[in-house]
Amino acid sequence: MKGDAGSDVYCFLQIGRGPNFRRISRGAYADFAGTTLAPHIDRHPNVVVARTFSKARAAAGLRVGVLIAHPELAGYFAAAQLPYNMSALTLAVATHIARDESAVERRLAIARAERERVYEALQRVDPIEVFPSVTNFILIRVRDGDSAEAHGRFLAQSVLVRDVSSWPGCEGCLRISIGTPAENDRVIAALETVFAAPGRR
Repeated sequence: MKGDAGSDVYCFLQIGRGPNFRRISRGAYADFAGTTLAPHIDRHPNVVVARTFSKARAAAGLRVGVLIAHPELAGYFAAAQLPYNMSALTLAVATHIARDESAVERRLAIARAERERVYEALQRVDPIEVFPSVTNFILIRVRDGDSAEAHGRFLAQSVLVRDVSSWPGCEGCLRISIGTPAENDRVIAALETVFAAPGRR
């Protein structure tokens, strides 16, 4: 969801400033949002940033992530780490991916452009409320609240979206992931049928 990233970071850093507090920031979507708490770790050594390779680095199959921590804390994590918790092959592939920033930037540029294209198409659909996004998905709320029925109509068009209406604060909501341009074309093409008046479906 889109908000004031600067104020959000400030509020997070002010919570639990005592020496016995540890704060973990889940940075799965940080690449898409363009913000991260990692630069603040030097001044806030009790902050730990968790990053995954499954989003912008498109390596979900590796099941790899990293923790970015101050040296004072990193030693504790290293001490608790199991020996041989990652194969040499996985580590080699993950290292190669981590160094290939140009591929990540290309992927992010495509995701941002596609997100805006899908967002604009969704805004033209009257029966839904569209929430701004800085991630690789867009949240919509079905105005009549019947997200389950809309989810079923998407499935009938061979488009899979996620019904998140059971999540707190997401009543009547669906989550639409930003995929490839061809996948996004299918989402956009399905909108007219999914949200058409009952007599026109």
